[in-house]
Amino acid sequence: MARRVGFGIMAEIIDFCQQPRSQTRIMYCINLSYTAVRKYLEYLMSTNMLEAYYGAKAYKATEKGAMFLEKWNELNDFIEPIPSSSIRSQVAPLQLA
Repeated sequence: MARRVGFGIMAEIIDFCQQPRSQTRIMYCINLSYTAVRKYLEYLMSTNMLEAYYGAKAYKATEKGAMFLEKWNELNDFIEPIPSSSIRSQVAPLQLA
């Protein structure tokens, strides 16, 4: 399983929060610790990509969050990972003298 990075986790949260979702549901469905989910929710709210609903008992993606998700998906489509075995077959081994 590949390690997830910050922007990917933020994109997962935004995608999941197309409908209002509780912090607990986000934590379990995105598979994050309590500390990590708090950090990401605080950041996404401070950048206006998520907004609080029901007195901060739920979170929903904003239009800005939807734009971020769209750009993230475009970037992922652009840099589709190349299998490492494919790279190895195209590069000649290094010859040491």
